[in-house]
Amino acid sequence: MLIIHRKPGEGFWINDDTEVVVIGWQGNAIKLGIRAPRNVVILRSELKLVEQQNRAATRDCSEASIDNLAARLRIPPHSGMT
Repeated sequence: MLIIHRKPGEGFWINDDTEVVVIGWQGNAIKLGIRAPRNVVILRSELKLVEQQNRAATRDCSEASIDNLAARLRIPPHSGMT
């Protein structure tokens, strides 16, 4: 892991197209600005972890088991539900 020290207004570049700038901080929180192309995916760490957990949970699901679950969740027609 690269660790660098930056002050508000200072930043750094990742490759030639992504700039990260320190906007400021308050208490123990830092505010960053990220300027990157629209096709660059930027996720907070906790969202990346959830994404990885979701992928792992669905890895073992077969198409048949998903179809079975979908059929069990369907409300039959004319069941009185409006």
